Amino acid sequence: MKKSIVITSALLISVTIPLTTFAKTTSCKIPSTNQVEQLFEDWNNALKTRDTQKIISLYANNGVLLPTLSNTPRTNHKQLKDYFITFVKNHPSSELDSYVIRSGCNWATNTGLYTFTFFSDYPKGKEMVTARFTYSYEYIHGKWLITSHHSSLLPNSKTPTEDKKEMQELES
Repeated sequence: MKKSIVITSALLISVTIPLTTFAKTTSCKIPSTNQVEQLFEDWNNALKTRDTQKIISLYANNGVLLPTLSNTPRTNHKQLKDYFITFVKNHPSSELDSYVIRSGCNWATNTGLYTFTFFSDYPKGKEMVTARFTYSYEYIHGKWLITSHHSSLLPNSKTPTEDKKEMQELES
């Protein structure tokens, strides 16, 4: 009988020590809505600089981008840079139209619609495009990083104003 107690205790101790150690070294960061909104603003501000290194520094090393203006998924920083070199040529900026934020321990998502403004033949021409998006963030090594970013053009030809009106009607 003593043998089984000792074995059970030893097993319990060997399982408990690593879990206790893990719990003490792992922290749980739950971002506020304002913090998640700021993560988007940080991305948008980096986009406006047209500095591809600044943009991709906001993505995790294994972050995934399903881009707005390309059919090719990007799954590492080299591929992200390749996409953003072309994307920033027309001086893009974006504005959130509507979104839903969800968050938990060391993660957050922001999903909705945004409108991109592109300037062709900068600064002469201007084009606005509405897209849907999802940003997934994780708290990695003390920093919030984009782990997944999906952005795609809307399948219809509505203007941003028409889209906003439809959203307001749905919310009523």
